[in-house]
Amino acid sequence: VRAFDLRFGVLMDDATAGTPGEGWSVNFGRIPADQGTGEGGFAPLPGGLTIAFETRDTAEDPSSIRVSVSGVTVGNFPRPFAYSSGFRTVVIHWDSAGLDLTYDGKSICLDLPTSGVFPGVGDTFAFTARSTKSAMDVRIDNLKVTTQPLPAIDTGGPIISEFVADNGLFEDEFADKPDWIELFNGSSTPVSLEGWYLTDSKKNLTKWRLSGVTLSSYNYQVVFASGRDLAFSPTHWPHANFKLAKSGGYLALVRPDGKTVASAYDYGTQELNVSYGEKGAERHRGFMYPASPGAVNAQEPALAGLCPEPVFSHIGGLVREPIELTLTAPDVPGAEVRYTLDRTEPRPDSLLYTHPIALSQGTTVKARTFAPDYVPSRALSHTFVFLDDSLINYVGTGQVFESNLPLVFLDSFGVNVDSSTGGSRPFRPGYAVVIAPEVASGRASLMTEPEYAGPCGIHVRGESSASFDQRSYALELWDDAGADRDAPLLGMPADSDWVLYGPWSEKTLMRNKLVFDWMQALRGDDGTAVRTRFVEVFFNQSKPPSGRIGYSSYRGIFVLMEKLKRGKQRVPLENLNSKAVAPELITGGYIFRRDKEDALKNNWTTSRTGMPLQSYDPDRLNVPQFNYLKTYVGAFETALMSADFKNPQTGYRAFLDPDTFIDAQWLLEIAKQVDGYVFSTYFHKDRDGRLRAGPLWDFNISLGNADYGTGDRATGWLYDVPNGVGQNWYPRLHLDSNYKLAHWDRYWEMRRTIFASNAVNATIEGHMATLLDGYSGLVSNRAPVEIQNPVARHFRKWPRLGVRDWPNPPAETRIRTWQAEVEYMRNWLQQRLEWLDDQSLRVGSVVYRPPNLSLAGRLISAPIQVSMTPYHRQHATLIFPDGAVYYTTDNSDPRLPNGELSGKAIQYSESLTISSSVTINARLYAARQWSPLATATFLYDAVPASHSNLVISEILYQPAPPTPDEIAAGILNAQQFEFLELRNISRHTVNVAGVRISRGVDFDFAFAPEASRLLKAGESVVLVADRRAFSIRYPNTPSAKVVGQFRGHLDSAGDSLLIQAADGSVIREFRYESASPWPAVGDGTGLSLILNHPTKNPDPAVAFSWLTSAKTGGTPGTFGVGNDTFVGIPDQDTDGDGLADLFEFASGSDLENADSAFFLRVALTPLEIDGARSDYLTFQFRRQPTVLGLAIAVEFSDDLNTWLVVEPAPILVSSSVHDDGTVTETYRLGTPIVDDPKRSGLLRLRVRQQ
Repeated sequence: VRAFDLRFGVLMDDATAGTPGEGWSVNFGRIPADQGTGEGGFAPLPGGLTIAFETRDTAEDPSSIRVSVSGVTVGNFPRPFAYSSGFRTVVIHWDSAGLDLTYDGKSICLDLPTSGVFPGVGDTFAFTARSTKSAMDVRIDNLKVTTQPLPAIDTGGPIISEFVADNGLFEDEFADKPDWIELFNGSSTPVSLEGWYLTDSKKNLTKWRLSGVTLSSYNYQVVFASGRDLAFSPTHWPHANFKLAKSGGYLALVRPDGKTVASAYDYGTQELNVSYGEKGAERHRGFMYPASPGAVNAQEPALAGLCPEPVFSHIGGLVREPIELTLTAPDVPGAEVRYTLDRTEPRPDSLLYTHPIALSQGTTVKARTFAPDYVPSRALSHTFVFLDDSLINYVGTGQVFESNLPLVFLDSFGVNVDSSTGGSRPFRPGYAVVIAPEVASGRASLMTEPEYAGPCGIHVRGESSASFDQRSYALELWDDAGADRDAPLLGMPADSDWVLYGPWSEKTLMRNKLVFDWMQALRGDDGTAVRTRFVEVFFNQSKPPSGRIGYSSYRGIFVLMEKLKRGKQRVPLENLNSKAVAPELITGGYIFRRDKEDALKNNWTTSRTGMPLQSYDPDRLNVPQFNYLKTYVGAFETALMSADFKNPQTGYRAFLDPDTFIDAQWLLEIAKQVDGYVFSTYFHKDRDGRLRAGPLWDFNISLGNADYGTGDRATGWLYDVPNGVGQNWYPRLHLDSNYKLAHWDRYWEMRRTIFASNAVNATIEGHMATLLDGYSGLVSNRAPVEIQNPVARHFRKWPRLGVRDWPNPPAETRIRTWQAEVEYMRNWLQQRLEWLDDQSLRVGSVVYRPPNLSLAGRLISAPIQVSMTPYHRQHATLIFPDGAVYYTTDNSDPRLPNGELSGKAIQYSESLTISSSVTINARLYAARQWSPLATATFLYDAVPASHSNLVISEILYQPAPPTPDEIAAGILNAQQFEFLELRNISRHTVNVAGVRISRGVDFDFAFAPEASRLLKAGESVVLVADRRAFSIRYPNTPSAKVVGQFRGHLDSAGDSLLIQAADGSVIREFRYESASPWPAVGDGTGLSLILNHPTKNPDPAVAFSWLTSAKTGGTPGTFGVGNDTFVGIPDQDTDGDGLADLFEFASGSDLENADSAFFLRVALTPLEIDGARSDYLTFQFRRQPTVLGLAIAVEFSDDLNTWLVVEPAPILVSSSVHDDGTVTETYRLGTPIVDDPKRSGLLRLRVRQQ
């Protein structure tokens, strides 16, 4: 439509005869199918219009009518409202000139610009109301809607109407953001585009053939210029086989004859998310912003592109003194700056900047530049929050408020965010400042330069907790256009979505953080637990008369946490959007949960176990996605409940990742999270992956902090007894003896590590020390102001110690200090662990605990003795059986998966002498039952990883695209083949335990197999983006070489990598680049970067330290660049081992590692040839079978001067292929060796270049 009119009567009756509700709104746009989450108008409603009647009226925030486009305010008009039984008339008119609004006979606005509103087919008018503690009646009557269709734009047929060559917003069905091209049929009849072409080359007009696309009259079709080469189909959008050059180029639509150009552009440099195209019947061409893929181009094209933004003399943040703000226009002819001070979008008629703006009170300055022939710039805003004396001269110290904790400062511009605790709680616009402690002082001051200062959205979160005085909040970081803005906070990876958890009734303040940190310690950054930080929060929700904010906005200690969501640095799943319907795309990218039914989600109940489940991220699934997920979970339950459920190929393991379920259950049971099996229980599934448990959530009601579901008792299970609160699939899983044994193996591993008593105490005491900030006294409610630490400030604000808030146990009433709160939790956890210890594989009164090893694993420098005994303890009712202890020293399990004794297992009889690096795995076997595993690793003469011994030796950051076979196997993205290779360049065994890689990707060797944490001299290992994808593309790389899967992806344009040792010291820190002078790996060729001469420990930050691999895909797990031919000096001995480099190249040994010397064995071997048995001289050696241009021969000499090739030629006896692709071959001479004193001489093996 080009215009619409809305006319209706509205009655607002204040039913409470006091404070009215927060208001209602009328909206126009693509309303979500589930009716949205928008009390405030389906915010942000992309491309849509919201007119909100904000009826709550306070001195700080007077009632008004607020107009928003895509969630960004474009006009705010203060307006008093009357509440009675009478109807008042609202008249709304919208067209391309803007919005006209009349209320109760009075004009509110006329031609208010609404840039960004794009009416489209399927757009809807909708009314919404905000739910609050207050209530009022809102009635709509006599509603009349009229629309005016757009005039037909006659182009005579299909054209290119718009394109974007630098797209960062519009996603395709793969959830990527490639370039896109909009086609438009400006004729009255449908046109089949079968056989038409799109091209980016004047020399090749038939570069990409369109197929399957028919354009109806005056309609649009978007084609993605992604390079994927996909025809339009019911499951895929059309994708051209080329990408658009954002630096400028050619684009054309060509008729089926392959010669006639129907529409073409010679275009210049393009900008991010700015389109180029034409508008209207006049077909004016130019730049347009915002872009409108698949819709009418409503913006007036501009010849010169997007105008640059104005420059602010001061950046926003927390301010103590008045400032004079200057705004500088860009160096563009005719440019002028327009600005607003009420957070609305600047328009051509907004205030014109002519002189500095004096600021002494809290203000948001929002500015844009306007210039002839330019699209107006993006709006840029800075908010200046002025602090009063209570923060600048905190408690009379003359110092600004400071803390050892990070600080979060929030301002909602006078809106009472805390009042909206029911309904869907839309995000309310706000401003956020996040300040980290300075490295040197360890202190964060309100005047410290912030990590983040910018727009945000805030709302109250939680259900029961929404009624607590200390609310918890959802925090979403925004850019100036109201879109999500990713930013790193306090050392946590960049994202837009965060949670501020307020521990009102969780008075240790640390239960959530403890559990989430434990899960991270167990599993690393695999998405099963969120990262957290303690912070102190200020939140101003008023408009103080002074315009300055003081200490009264202090809200106490919070835990800043990552929101549960899919993402590179959150739950690392393939992205999945509503466009994805292809079977190969919808097999993953899901987070779902068991929780209270939510009408805004896809809810279903499983058929076999009756478990209620619902979608979470995506929050709403399209029909194919929903059907797939339901079917997959149903197939899993069928397998789980089948008679053959233990079968690893056809049973439950084909659908479920047991390790994550084991870890999730143990954290639930150890902490005894009483809601953990019925509410806030999350699962996730990646594309072509299995079900995984997690992420964990809501552990505030754990560790003894609950008065229901036996939550305050340290004994008893939650999941399988009448007093339990839920079961899910666990009882059935525990019927599998292998699963149950792995479950207890993991428990005892945790008891040796993170849940060892000393480790638990150290963790809790560490948090206490942080929160007390050096204070050694007891902290109680309303501690004197002289006591300054985060805990004291928190309980001065919220004096709840000793008060039994929901769901505190009865013991709360006896607690008077914070230290007593922590001690209660610590004692409860100790009792809980002791009770769990005695449930280990318990059968009746018999308990199977792991055998005792006399020494725990450690570094050793001299031989030691280790003994093993069954666990024994006197107990009134429990029995700890005797039996045989079996152990291995090769890191294998004494027990086979079928329950039988391994052939490698040794029955313990006497102490072991440990004189080399070894891992001991031991189990007790008694009464046909195996105990859990006891394990200990002893590192003999191993050195810790450091800058001198560990390098990144290979990086594959631009893998070749998936082949058709790989796509058929479900591998859809080239990124899945990324890898890093690490190498020990020393002559010692290197211990990489505790080594962590971060920045571009994340990996912690704490989660690598224990045996993989020792790298022998010259050994290399591989970290991959996707194990399954890697194994398909590199089938000859031994699985033992692949020690883990990193989190995130390597940036194809360049990325930073940081390797830190266990002590935090930097091993490597550098950034690789794709541009010169760095070696060119070629877009899509799949070449890797390989460190040149790694044993010389070159600087990886220097481009010339790297080479490109000779082969597509690189050489993961092996040395060299993968050349088929020798490159170098043949007789040079690079590693000084006495062998020429050419010889080592031929044999497959490492030219730069003296310990990987050439292998040659010569022997006199009796062989039976043609029925006669004789002694033959045999040669056994290793070689690379794929190398070119080399000849290997056996030569004879009797004087060391003249060498002749042995005739007849040696004959192959045997050959064996190794995992690294090399071959060991045995040859014999053609004639037997006879004892002839007259015949003597020398033989040699010679390698030469041909």
